[in-house]
Amino acid sequence: MSSVEASGASGASGASGASGASEQQERPEHQECQVQQVQQERQVQQEHMSSERRALLEKAYPEVLTFCRSLGLVFEVVDLRWGLRNSPFVRHESCELFLHEIQTSKRISLFPAFVALLGNRYGHRALPRVISEKHFEKFLSKLSKNTDGLKLLNQWYLKDTNSVPPTYILQPITTHLVHYGDFSADNATKREGDAARWKSTETQLLQLLRNTASSAQSAGELTLEEKQRYYTSVTEREFELGLWSDGDESSSLIFVREISRQKVREGPPKRLSKFKDLTSAGLLDSESQSLLLSLKAKLYSSPQKQNLNLHCVELNKGAVDPKRKEHAQYLESLCEQFNNRKIWGSVQEEEKVELADLITEEVSRHVSASVELCKDVQGREGLLGKLCLTMWESTNERHAPIIVHGDLGMGKTLLLCKLAQEMRNVLENRAAIVVRLLSLLHPQKYTVENMLRSLCGQICLAFGLAPPTSLTADAHLVRFFWNVLEQVSQQGNNLLVILDDIDQLADKNGRVRWLPYELPPNVHVVVSMETKSEAFARMRLRQETMENFFESHFDAEQRDFVLKAFDKSGSPLHLRLMLSLGKLWSSFTPLSELRLAASAQEMMSLLLHTTEERHGPELTAAALGYIALARDLQTLLPPSPALIRLPPLLWAGLKYDLTEHLSERWTNGIATVCFKNRRFSEAVSSHYLTSERKGRALKILAEYFLGRWSGKRKPVALPGLSLVLPDRKVPSQPLWFGADLANVRKLQELPFHLLQAGLWDELKQEVIANSEWLFCKSRVCGVQSVIQDLDRSWRIMDCIETKLIRDALVLIKPSLDFLDGNMDMTLFYSELLSRLCSLSQSYPALIGQICSQCETWLLSCTEPILIPQSSFLQPPGGALTHTLTGLQGGVLCLDVCLEEDLVIAGSDDGVVAVWSLPDAQLLHTLLGHTAAVLEVRVTGSSPSVSGSALCVSLAADGSMRRWSLLRGKQEVCVDAAIATDDGTVRLNVCEKKGMITVHTDTQVKFFGLDGSTLLFTVSKPDSQILGVLEDSVFSLCGPGLVQINQALDPTKEPVQVRLTEQNRSENQEQEQRQEQKQEKGQDQDKSRSVPKHRAGL
Repeated sequence: MSSVEASGASGASGASGASGASEQQERPEHQECQVQQVQQERQVQQEHMSSERRALLEKAYPEVLTFCRSLGLVFEVVDLRWGLRNSPFVRHESCELFLHEIQTSKRISLFPAFVALLGNRYGHRALPRVISEKHFEKFLSKLSKNTDGLKLLNQWYLKDTNSVPPTYILQPITTHLVHYGDFSADNATKREGDAARWKSTETQLLQLLRNTASSAQSAGELTLEEKQRYYTSVTEREFELGLWSDGDESSSLIFVREISRQKVREGPPKRLSKFKDLTSAGLLDSESQSLLLSLKAKLYSSPQKQNLNLHCVELNKGAVDPKRKEHAQYLESLCEQFNNRKIWGSVQEEEKVELADLITEEVSRHVSASVELCKDVQGREGLLGKLCLTMWESTNERHAPIIVHGDLGMGKTLLLCKLAQEMRNVLENRAAIVVRLLSLLHPQKYTVENMLRSLCGQICLAFGLAPPTSLTADAHLVRFFWNVLEQVSQQGNNLLVILDDIDQLADKNGRVRWLPYELPPNVHVVVSMETKSEAFARMRLRQETMENFFESHFDAEQRDFVLKAFDKSGSPLHLRLMLSLGKLWSSFTPLSELRLAASAQEMMSLLLHTTEERHGPELTAAALGYIALARDLQTLLPPSPALIRLPPLLWAGLKYDLTEHLSERWTNGIATVCFKNRRFSEAVSSHYLTSERKGRALKILAEYFLGRWSGKRKPVALPGLSLVLPDRKVPSQPLWFGADLANVRKLQELPFHLLQAGLWDELKQEVIANSEWLFCKSRVCGVQSVIQDLDRSWRIMDCIETKLIRDALVLIKPSLDFLDGNMDMTLFYSELLSRLCSLSQSYPALIGQICSQCETWLLSCTEPILIPQSSFLQPPGGALTHTLTGLQGGVLCLDVCLEEDLVIAGSDDGVVAVWSLPDAQLLHTLLGHTAAVLEVRVTGSSPSVSGSALCVSLAADGSMRRWSLLRGKQEVCVDAAIATDDGTVRLNVCEKKGMITVHTDTQVKFFGLDGSTLLFTVSKPDSQILGVLEDSVFSLCGPGLVQINQALDPTKEPVQVRLTEQNRSENQEQEQRQEQKQEKGQDQDKSRSVPKHRAGL
């Protein structure tokens, strides 16, 4: 194989220094959940709409959730204002988070992407966090005579030249008001004082910016839209982005609540503030009301009238009281309108997601990640050119894959992403580039099966080939993958497959069997691996100038600070982590406050510490710990004993800051979050997942997938409060969402978390001894996935019953493969019962329970069926352990390659098959013989190819062929190795003498070990050849007379041995003793094994 070593420096994306910040806002309660194919974004800013939100949460959402699940969709609502009322956000970035979530929702949602509740408040008009240099300096020029205003603006807005172009950044509130947001009891008075001072300061800053913006707009220096930015509330900006930005209002749902005009004048200011905007003096804010009227007028003029729902309500003490009859009717009407729109446009006509849609989604995810990673990357041009040249030189001939190898953090992933980007500009139209960044999907690792299934699906769609069937995808996937590569080459198309970090796809012995040893013309495979002890040809990369990495602007001191730290390690991962942290720096950040670490590992710890400072240690530890622990984690954290529901804005802020280290993807139809980098995941695990925390988190995840607290009140212990029992609104986790629509995520996650959490009793009852679970997962995920679950479970629990159930499914697997995975419940239960029935009394706890369930279901079946009354099929624990499938004809010969753990068999239809012993997977079907294959023999390694394994096959058509077992290719063919009509045929291999012998009853041919060279022939026309031992030929030349000839030395006199009656008697007695000994051993084996089943040992 070609190989390239990745070491030293690598390109990295540039950092634009922008300080994170957020604004203070009133945050009414609101509910979050998030949608896969139907994700909706609810943007609500009125605190007095809490009754409406609560009604939707309790009455509307459950019905819509059930409906979406029945279609195979995921219903999820995102409301970043839920759960945080009047909480301080000192960095002013909440508005950016709101808009970012709307964009995400519109990108991944079907319908609707935007749902809003609007009342009679315009909402908070926040200070802009970032102002362009051009605008801000115009504002300063307008305030030349207002020294106090200039001083205030310059105090709170600082110029950041790290941004491109330069901007002015609003400083965090705690920069000047250190006790703002300090909720310790000792500083309560100071906190209240700073909160009041900030409110006054915010009002002054807003007034200064609005006055100067209006003046600049009047002078023609600002457009009307630019000026309006300083007057518009966050709510209207959300409407603009969610409703009108793309001109498509059909994916929205709007509820507007109006109150009578006379009610506006009733009550004190405190009550009035619940449904009207007031100034800081407690007066009605006429400017905000005017802007609200304009917003509503725009809504009412919308052509999509069916999406707008208007309600007129008389409030009671400034709020909606569900106990009042008219208010209860209003809430009921609101929920009914919401539920009537649950189909939302074309969802009703949408069919279930096809294979092409799933592959398109996955391809898009990997391509986007690849483009994002190599954005602004510079350097490595020499290595990229070398890779391209290697592929170009081998395009028109068969060649080996290219391996890029290096230590962790040496930039292999970046290099492959850059290669994909460059090759898109080089390859012709009839070409496809397939990219899989396996290292970015940790901790949810690909398996060989789903990775190959994904690759084959994309390649087949790209070139119009038939995709793999269910049977192929389960039993013969490796062979199908190799055949697809051959078909692409034969069509004259070009294909480049780039696979990053394939180490995780190696088997337990470190082998990567699925990777072809040889590729056809026009097909290239480039993979990356870590440098271990393999015999790679080490090639060191030149150190490139580090200034190439800084595409954005650091000031000179900051750049030198980063380069100095990088020079000590030379690790691109270390550089990327420093750049990630450097994006938080502004040009005005003092050098004394800049913190970096000397290595990538220390840099990860520093990054985690910085995240804790910005978001709090508890949230950071819990959120990142769950992501590192769960094989995939939904963007909704499970409810823990100290948490009712996580406020979405807190999670969104954390996710936003860690964008470069987190990846969002679809897993079994669920939006999940994982770490992009394996080493970062490992750092999080070691930092946060102590033994105690890990056990607690695993239990919570297991209970979540069990649905234990769905629809129930779960205790919660909050600081300073007594024990309460709230309904956490945990979604239910049924096994089936609808007819033929299974809960795939539960099927894949529950066994893992129950096992790891030590909830073994629940694991046995819910999974192992649950016949419906075994059928459901076998039908939906494949029986191999169930076998893997049980195999993992019995090894950890040391449970013999679990092993027997696992072995029973291994025996059932060929039937499922034959039926292409479409076995119905009747057949599944019948075969399971017929294999386990004899063990039910010996093992009543699990096997007895399964048999009882199967028998009960079969007896209740309305259709006439045959119910097994005994184990008439081979039970587990016996001599039969696996059935190898893949040959259509009968098996005539067999051999085993111990070196590579392979089984080779020849059939009567001329086919030679090769299986992998550890996983019973069919690797190759070797075609070439035109008649029955009579003999197959393993010949060991090829003298020209290190580490290869070969075999020789002899067929009734007279041909002898030598095959490479690892590549699945024919290397030598001898057409007339034997006479086809000369009686018995035998094939022998003598590696000691370096010979292959083929003999019939009258002739022996000696070939070299390569099979292509005939050394000599020995003919015995007057004798019957009995066999060959090394170079000795044994023949029967008369009654009772055996002659032994030395083929390599014909000058030697042959030795003749006469068989007498005494010899025959002794031979017969010896054979009888040997047969009795074997029978006795078999009886002992039975006496040792059978009572185990009966006694339950």
